[in-house]
Amino acid sequence: MTESLKYALQKIGINTLEQEKRNLRFHSTRHSFNSIMASKVDNDSLRTVLGHGSPQMTAHYFHASIEELRLVQKVQLDYFPSKSIASQEVSS
Repeated sequence: MTESLKYALQKIGINTLEQEKRNLRFHSTRHSFNSIMASKVDNDSLRTVLGHGSPQMTAHYFHASIEELRLVQKVQLDYFPSKSIASQEVSS
């Protein structure tokens, strides 16, 4: 499976050096899948599909996107203008 993943990543332009730099492993796909699905299905269903025993484990695999972080930043600025941490730029 590892060689298949490396091959697929190379086909989309992520060379071996970049794979190592970004620490891309087959297990990384679980993190990506969970993050994508978390906003689309309920947590209990996602937890069942992933085989997690607890909601905390499913939460561990969630990673917010830059767009989601920018939305949080906007809401923070609306409620807590100027001197909040939200006034800092969210970068990728």
